[in-house]
Amino acid sequence: MGDSFTIGRYRLDVVPEFGGPRMLPQDMFPALTAERFAAILPRLPPESFDPPSGKLVTSVHSWLVRGPDGLVMLVDTGSGNGKTRSKFPIFNNLNTDWLQRLAALGVQPEQVTHVVNTHLHHDHVGWNTRMEGGAWVPTFRNARHLMPRLEAEGGPDLFPVWNYECFGDSVAPILVAGLAELVDPPHEILPGLRLLPAPGHSPGMMVLEVSDGQGGGALLAGDPMHHALQLFAPELNTRFCQAPDQAAATRRALLDRCADEGFALGAIHFFAPRLLRVRRDGAAYAFR
Repeated sequence: MGDSFTIGRYRLDVVPEFGGPRMLPQDMFPALTAERFAAILPRLPPESFDPPSGKLVTSVHSWLVRGPDGLVMLVDTGSGNGKTRSKFPIFNNLNTDWLQRLAALGVQPEQVTHVVNTHLHHDHVGWNTRMEGGAWVPTFRNARHLMPRLEAEGGPDLFPVWNYECFGDSVAPILVAGLAELVDPPHEILPGLRLLPAPGHSPGMMVLEVSDGQGGGALLAGDPMHHALQLFAPELNTRFCQAPDQAAATRRALLDRCADEGFALGAIHFFAPRLLRVRRDGAAYAFR
């Protein structure tokens, strides 16, 4: 499974936090019938489904983007260690080696210049902070943290109750430290790097467009998709999508762009493939 890619001037690396069989298909996608899943299953990458458990294989990871002029950017920061997530046992009080995996790619926290939080769900902002001296402090103290303005200003009341806890430990310390740059997409960060709106799963979700300079590139995304099976059933939303109709419309728009313009889609929960390359297949899509 490839975890490193070159897109134009930029090098992209996956920084895994954890991955494996997590949820039964019907638990993640409530509208998915057993018959529909049975028809899709033969078309899925083998690594994306675990037959013994019957569960979908997903990932929580970050994208590391490096480029000219010393750019060291993280796209989403996973779940973090030691965070209380009372509504989600699989995310509660984790102890992973994510920072060591970042270091293995040659990056220390102080070298990170930019952090993009595509949206402010707990499994996308966790490593924004770490515990030091009994307090949550910024992990990337030299980085601009780009967050969707709508979500940062709306605060926890904009989200379901299962997401409340992350604001106190992973978002507020960044705001208090003056490290946040609140963004209204579309927003150009640097040449070849743009933040674009992708609402639905959350109210202000964004994707990072990485241009290859030839009309294509990659769209590094939070949660417009959670699993490759949505390629074949793009109308399917997870139980966590806050505005389902809008989430489905955003998903189709992104997949249309991938199919028509040659962009690859790299969603944070894709275990296999990490980058999804798409072609049209009737009213749905397929791997290219």
